[in-house]
Amino acid sequence: MRPAKPWYRASQDRWYVTLHGKKVSLGVTGQGNKKAALSAWHRLSLEPPPAPKPVIVPAPLTVAKMVDDYLAEATGRVKPSTLAVLKGRLASFKKAFGKADPNAITVKQVETFMAGKTWKPSSKNGFVAALKACWKWAAASVVIPTNPLAKLVKPAGESRGAKALITLAAHRRLTAKASKPLKALLTLLWETGARPSELASLKIGDVDYGQRLAVITDHKTAHHGKPRILFLTDTALAVLREGSEGREAGYILRTVQGNRWAKNAICTAVRKLALKVEVSATAYGYRHTFATDALSKGVPDTHVAALLGHSGTAMLHRHYSHLTANSRAMREAAARIR
Repeated sequence: MRPAKPWYRASQDRWYVTLHGKKVSLGVTGQGNKKAALSAWHRLSLEPPPAPKPVIVPAPLTVAKMVDDYLAEATGRVKPSTLAVLKGRLASFKKAFGKADPNAITVKQVETFMAGKTWKPSSKNGFVAALKACWKWAAASVVIPTNPLAKLVKPAGESRGAKALITLAAHRRLTAKASKPLKALLTLLWETGARPSELASLKIGDVDYGQRLAVITDHKTAHHGKPRILFLTDTALAVLREGSEGREAGYILRTVQGNRWAKNAICTAVRKLALKVEVSATAYGYRHTFATDALSKGVPDTHVAALLGHSGTAMLHRHYSHLTANSRAMREAAARIR
């Protein structure tokens, strides 16, 4: 340990002293200037010790803080539309439990919270999915030591398939009164079962007329790293050829004003047209109709799932369990008995 008096360091040509446990330069150089070093030391000794640095105690973690951090981390990682959905689904829980410790939130609390809501089954399903994703992220990021909501079960979502079907007659009435750009969209929705957003993002270079398919990279499940493949009928190919005519690049489907269709604009246009011609139809109803027609005609559920762009048959079985392969097998077995 250094003595409690000035010392000279030849490598620095400077005098130092230990003051309040720290090495301090006295600002004196030259080995022969010990007297000046002692004077400087005495002056420093008369100064009061430095005030201790304040100890910063981190604010306790709250549900509100954790939700905000989760949404901030998701920004840029998920699409803006997905981020908006997550934010909306978590808002009510954040408001009710914002000051609570996220480690102390229980499954029972979440279930009681949902019981007090008049949400539809699909809304409860989406809420729980967002909540579980947030707590799972926090545990994986060591924001919280364990995940108290790991055993929270998502309630079954409401199947929309059977309620959204569009008859052939309704489709014909819609296309008969639709503008040319909207008619092209309706025809492609009917022929492909694609999501409205997929058709909105379809570009001229995405279509391979020789292979009779379109490969879309900008789609709902693009984060899984797989392109969305649309398999095209003769009618669909003809619509796409007409929409691409005279252009080498850009989006194929455009509005009357020549702009790219937005997903919400498609849904709004179909809804308004359906009211006008007095039929029941939505843009997404075309997708449900496509799946229902395919399953009813005996197309294997694995094939239908692929045509819809699903990675497996789970979603198909959830919404069309009355029409999937097992049901067909039972009907065929019953037919053989009589």
